[in-house]
Amino acid sequence: VSTKYPGEIRQEGITECLQSLTLLEESFSQIFFKTNKRVEPLFEDSLSLNSQTDNDNLEEDLDNDEEDIDYNEKASFDRKNLKIRQLTMSFSLIYDRIQYNEIELQPDFQRKERVWSQKEKSLLIESILLGLPIPMFYFAERENGTWLIVDGLQRTTTIFDYMRGKFILTDLKYFNDPNDSVYKKSFQDLPRQYQRKIREYQINGHLISVEKNDFEMVRELFQRINTYGRALSPQEIRCALNPGSSIPFIRYLAETPEFIDSTFGKVNPKRMKDMEYVLGIISF
Repeated sequence: VSTKYPGEIRQEGITECLQSLTLLEESFSQIFFKTNKRVEPLFEDSLSLNSQTDNDNLEEDLDNDEEDIDYNEKASFDRKNLKIRQLTMSFSLIYDRIQYNEIELQPDFQRKERVWSQKEKSLLIESILLGLPIPMFYFAERENGTWLIVDGLQRTTTIFDYMRGKFILTDLKYFNDPNDSVYKKSFQDLPRQYQRKIREYQINGHLISVEKNDFEMVRELFQRINTYGRALSPQEIRCALNPGSSIPFIRYLAETPEFIDSTFGKVNPKRMKDMEYVLGIISF
């Protein structure tokens, strides 16, 4: 540590700190996870403090995990009651629905909100200003009329945040001239013609009607979209297939100072890696 981070060492209490780290490593090394009738270490020395593993890799150490998930299990919803309709709407409508809490931004199966970088957000806005098409949105409608976002969370939160002035446009590819009226502008500073272009931009989507709060079809659609597109992390799939009160509880534990301190703040929460660590601990 002193070799790699010479300017970040605090000398006081270092013996006690090292003892705590040793106990933490031993605790994690004793955690096991049963799968396919055999017992394997869940983290495989991911918290080891030796020279072979650096703490900076904690947020990536589960990226390549393989999960034995049965995508062919029998469907538990009634296809006869399946109602899906196409719709076209403006971002102005989406904005109003979110403002009045008529769209749930993060159901349990969704990734965490707002994981895109500033550049990714800005490029989406630029695509809209250029009139380019963006991917399809998928929503589910509860019996009370509120919507869940099945696919399109990052795009939706990006547009919503930009329209309420949460960021400015940066790293654009085509509007990169400092003299351009779009360059490094917030939504409120855009010329009226560009504001209108965003508000009136039409998106295409599918709306699934959910009867009696039966979300099996919603989870099935969410799983299929992310199976044939960009794959979800194992923990995101677990949350999609096993909804319930345990998910908010695990999320709460993952956000506690004790967990963050014990993992040195190196576990990336964007793909629910922190929740996966917590799940492994409490399942033991």
